[in-house]
Amino acid sequence: MSFSRADLSGADLSYARMWHTGLRDAVLIGADLAGAEVEVLDLRGAIFDETTIWPPGFKLSRHKR
Repeated sequence: MSFSRADLSGADLSYARMWHTGLRDAVLIGADLAGAEVEVLDLRGAIFDETTIWPPGFKLSRHKR
């Protein structure tokens, strides 16, 4: 699945199943991924900040940046 270049600002993605998902160049400012099922994300060029809510235990270093 790919959301490359999508503007997901403020989106509630807390119930999303994001396995091997492309978020390349996506805007994630204020997005809520707190309950999302996450495996591998392609975050190259993605824009996010301190308002982006990641799942518990999420480590950016394990995903493509």
